[in-house]
Amino acid sequence: MYKRNYFYAGVKDAIPILLGYIPIALAFGILAASFGIQPIGVAVMSLVIFAGSAQFILVSMLSSGATGLEIITTIFFVNFRHFLMSSAYSQHFKQEKSSSLMLLSHFITDESFAIGINKAEHDAHNFNKHYLIGVQLTGYFSWFFFTVLGSLIGNVIPDYKVFGLDFALSAMFIGLLAMMIDSKKKLIAAILAAILSSCFMLLSFNYISIILGAVISAIILTGATYDRTSK
Repeated sequence: MYKRNYFYAGVKDAIPILLGYIPIALAFGILAASFGIQPIGVAVMSLVIFAGSAQFILVSMLSSGATGLEIITTIFFVNFRHFLMSSAYSQHFKQEKSSSLMLLSHFITDESFAIGINKAEHDAHNFNKHYLIGVQLTGYFSWFFFTVLGSLIGNVIPDYKVFGLDFALSAMFIGLLAMMIDSKKKLIAAILAAILSSCFMLLSFNYISIILGAVISAIILTGATYDRTSK
């Protein structure tokens, strides 16, 4: 298969991401506009940061007068999970150059990772950097376009919650989770991670709660699997 065919296959598989980004990106653009951020500012954020949850947090913290250090620290912990995603990809790109790995790492999102890692596990023969770039760039440019569009129409729709757009991000994550759970082990991992994350949230660990829940549940299940296989 030619490189462009892998790329087009990635674009095709990323259509659900594009559709899912529409309400979320519009919601972000409208929210940013409500806080006085101009379309050019929204465009720069979407192109440089390209992280939905981080951008929502950034706008909220800017409006509350948070310092630059507070914003950077918070966003770092919120997006720390990207290190885990990159690690999961590393075994599939051992022969790639550092420049290619840096490019792929920049465009990682929860949504593209869900599609990419699912492809790597179930159709490894057709999974490579060209496929992944197709997936990632589709999400990247659709996010950019619809966030800017949202900021342009922000004055027309001052409250994005009126249309239920505030639940769009949660709805998309639920859909991605459902797509990835194809075994009893993954279901147990998801439930355990959710319980642990909720407990850490109640203990005021805030944004790092999800990371702790995911890591600890993975360690527990990996250890349990190792014990069974070693006996």
